[in-house]
Amino acid sequence: MKRQEQVDDSRERIERGLLVSAGRTTYSRVSNTQIATAAGVSRMTFYRHFENKRDVLISLLERLSFDIHLESNEDPADASVDLATLLYRRFEMLQANRTLQLLLTDSEAREVFREFRWHRSYKMFPEGNDSRGSYRRAFVFAGLDAMVLRWIETGFQESVDEMVELALPFVVAIQRS
Repeated sequence: MKRQEQVDDSRERIERGLLVSAGRTTYSRVSNTQIATAAGVSRMTFYRHFENKRDVLISLLERLSFDIHLESNEDPADASVDLATLLYRRFEMLQANRTLQLLLTDSEAREVFREFRWHRSYKMFPEGNDSRGSYRRAFVFAGLDAMVLRWIETGFQESVDEMVELALPFVVAIQRS
């Protein structure tokens, strides 16, 4: 196995180790050692790739975000990706992944999610460097967070299509304002 393949494999194993560990307890209670053990790697290997569990979660989110775009061979850096498609893929992924649901209900993990999305949101709101764009982004993400948490709490009573139908007008209206 080439060196880069080994690095990628170790990083993915550690990301899966985070998911396994967070599935057994809350993200807030997971330690770096627990992640390494679940991943089948040494602590040294863990620290060679990541500083802490926050960095592992961000790496996992980067990969999941990249994967959502690649489902239809879109460039992840392309800001013109259809919002309805992105929302659909996001809701579908959340509904299908119990560990992500658990992560989103953990306040410490939710803060990492918010920070991650905030930095990536410049693609959705390219003019977001000014204060108006910043407020619009904050409003959209607070609203989407609240919707997702409520959806999880109610046991996914609405379908993915219904969630997109509820969220899309809200996101489009804010984006256009």
